Amino acid sequence: MAAPDLLDPKSATQNSKPRLLFSTKPTVLSSREECDSAINVMKWKTVSMIFLLVVVYLIIGATVFKALEQPRETSQRATIVIQKQTFVSERSCVNASELDELIQVIHAKK
Repeated sequence: MAAPDLLDPKSATQNSKPRLLFSTKPTVLSSREECDSAINVMKWKTVSMIFLLVVVYLIIGATVFKALEQPRETSQRATIVIQKQTFVSERSCVNASELDELIQVIHAKK
């Protein structure tokens, strides 16, 4: 049993020692299996949330990249088409399909 001065509220106000506190609500400790399943659910939720955030981050990044790079890509494609047409029109010995085949063979060797 604890010392009477710790249990008595009147003497506790005069004394600087802490009082003992008793909870009226009983505490029930859960089994190890319940704790493990709660931890696994928390881990599953955390991993799912991180995965979702990464996917959203990648989608936003791809959208921004496309918005920034699309005008230049369109301009480069138009330049390449114009250069091909100019090359074929200046040289009558080569037609457009042969030039495309030649370009594909050169790219395949790289």
